[in-house]
Amino acid sequence: MTVELSAAPTTASTEAQRKGDWMQVASGRAFWPFDPRADEICIEDIAHGLSMLCRFGGHVQRFYSVAEHSVWCSRIVPPEHALQALMHDATEAYCVDIPRPLKRGLSNYAEIEAGIWSAVCDRFDLVPDLDATVKVADNAMCLAEARQIMARPEIDWSATGEAAAITVECWSPEEGRRRFLERFAELTQARGSCFLCAGKCRGHGLADPVAWEPEVGSVAALARTKAEKA
Repeated sequence: MTVELSAAPTTASTEAQRKGDWMQVASGRAFWPFDPRADEICIEDIAHGLSMLCRFGGHVQRFYSVAEHSVWCSRIVPPEHALQALMHDATEAYCVDIPRPLKRGLSNYAEIEAGIWSAVCDRFDLVPDLDATVKVADNAMCLAEARQIMARPEIDWSATGEAAAITVECWSPEEGRRRFLERFAELTQARGSCFLCAGKCRGHGLADPVAWEPEVGSVAALARTKAEKA
């Protein structure tokens, strides 16, 4: 059963206590990008956002999501760094995927992204500093993607290194979301949506905890099924 979550209640006093304005994310809850907090980060918001977000600012020959890019990255790094690789672009679910040349010229983007990344790392127990293998995988996938789904450039790219030996599949947003969540479940031993919450995710309190059921196919549903079979 799919349940729609209402937007997080926001009062003048709540907003006065937070920095900047809030944005509504996929689940309906409010998220403050200038004041990110770990208990407001939810894996299903991340999966949904990344699955709807096209790489390279949309300048590709077919839709290709950040979610698919992230899953491939997680599969070409050593296993101990796979979760970090899967999540390395999680911030873009909240502050979008900006092409590298443009990102370098935005004076406060790095600060905003760093704050959100810190909250993501706190939420999912990740090491904030990306391992070198994750950086290499990200660049290798970028080169592979450019060759497979972008037009031939009139100016050669400055990026160096070897392209990943991966054939991208250009998943639909629905498939990208599902595969991202499945990979997350695999890498976290199916602990579930927001690690089955355990009261840590403020956003899950938006729904009646008695009536709320995980969406069919969601990480929470996969975790529940595994628990029932145990």
